[in-house]
Amino acid sequence: AAMTIAEAYDAAQEWSGLAEVKGRVAAEFINLYPPGVPLAVPGERLTEEFLGELDYYGQCGLKIQGVENGCIKVVRQRTADGYEKEKEKDKDKH
Repeated sequence: AAMTIAEAYDAAQEWSGLAEVKGRVAAEFINLYPPGVPLAVPGERLTEEFLGELDYYGQCGLKIQGVENGCIKVVRQRTADGYEKEKEKDKDKH
């Protein structure tokens, strides 16, 4: 994992489109529901394999919790100088 679950929850977060999340860090659980199996946990780096699974499950018509309007909540990236924007969590849904 790129960071612990607690670190991911406490980090600044933002919504990002599925096309832009490869290599980013999940900020929330992403579950296949039912049965509620986690596909990604907070702090986990999102991979191409993960995105392929999401696409497959979506094509099968399965519900995926944590994906809304084609977006996933991820940990906000740091700027080039290492400064992270405010640590408030984004409360608006994309």
